[in-house]
Amino acid sequence: MAPPHCHVIRYQTKKNDKIYWYYKLQAAEPIFTTATDNNKKSKYLYLGKAGSEAPERCSG
Repeated sequence: MAPPHCHVIRYQTKKNDKIYWYYKLQAAEPIFTTATDNNKKSKYLYLGKAGSEAPERCSG
């Protein structure tokens, strides 16, 4: 379940003439810890490629 005031965004990228779909959570305010700095917050939490398993940091 997503935190309050967050929603899932689906977006695509193109690489080598192939299209890849990804998902991320987007919050109104920076609430997610960044992967590189636990003291820094982001509005986005990348969930992964369509069909992939959820990353560990999304499991609670």
